[in-house]
Amino acid sequence: MACSNGEQATTGATVPAPAATTDLYAVPATIDIPYLNRVFLALDHINGDATRLIVANRRITPEAANLLRSIHTDDEFVIQAEIWNDDIDRGLTKLKPAPGDLETNVVRLLDRRPDCVAVEVDRDYSPALVVGKPPVRTIISLVPGGVEPNHTGWVMALEGTKANKCAA
Repeated sequence: MACSNGEQATTGATVPAPAATTDLYAVPATIDIPYLNRVFLALDHINGDATRLIVANRRITPEAANLLRSIHTDDEFVIQAEIWNDDIDRGLTKLKPAPGDLETNVVRLLDRRPDCVAVEVDRDYSPALVVGKPPVRTIISLVPGGVEPNHTGWVMALEGTKANKCAA
């Protein structure tokens, strides 16, 4: 091909190959803390979307319930719905009008199997609260599951200081 100045254009120019699409939530050979922190980032955002809907509507809307169901087992959803209904009955006074996503950081793996992962975490609720508090150390058990919009492949089965469902 000729250029305007009479020189030949080189054909050695390369176009970068498209980035390989990788599933951020594909279960790695060894489940580790960075992987679980990615999972919790996604779960916390879905929970935040549900929280914002509940706060805006002053009730658990069907959309908020679907979001909560997508990140919890059926049993844990019932527990979370009861907590939300108690908060709604008290006027949601502790939550910001536009709450942010809570932040979960894995501190330690307690159990990791393909069918169950139990972790000790620090959960920071201050992005959602009117008055911030230090992160709360707790245990969360994850099991395979999840429906739209939860693409992580995991749902929360239990949460609490003695919530190692894997050991049960």
